[in-house]
Amino acid sequence: AIYPNPVKDRIVLNINSKTKTSFNVSVTDMQGRILITTVVNVDEGISKREITASALKQGTYFVKMESAEGSQIIKIIK
Repeated sequence: AIYPNPVKDRIVLNINSKTKTSFNVSVTDMQGRILITTVVNVDEGISKREITASALKQGTYFVKMESAEGSQIIKIIK
């Protein structure tokens, strides 16, 4: 889960993982340009991680999270 949506200065990721793993997280704009990219490490179970989003202008973005378990894309608004 990602919150808050709309986003202000940070994006909070609540990640439920079956194993200890790492996620490649990227934030792209509507044209597909990658604006933020980071790797977050999580433990088994639910982990909360934050990404700074203060540099993003108002608009619509996509957050893509990829790991060995699969990938997910979530639309956010700032």
